[in-house]
Amino acid sequence: MTLARKGDVAIFGEVSIGFPSMELRRAGHSVELTFLEFKLLKFFICAAERVVSKILRVPSLFPDGT
Repeated sequence: MTLARKGDVAIFGEVSIGFPSMELRRAGHSVELTFLEFKLLKFFICAAERVVSKILRVPSLFPDGT
C-alpha cells in the first residue's frame, strides 16, 4: 500500500488523516487520538521517505522541552 496526499489529507488504504482537523478515520469511522499521538503520526508521515534519528525526533516533538 502507498500513501496518497490530497491537499491536507493523507490516505493510506482505508485510513484517512485530516491534518488541519487533526482527525483520523478508518473505514469511515473516527479514531480518537491524543494531541501527542496525532503529532507523532504526522511527524512519521512527513518523514516517510527518510530515516530519522532519535536525536532529530525529540526536539521536533517537544520544542518546549516537555
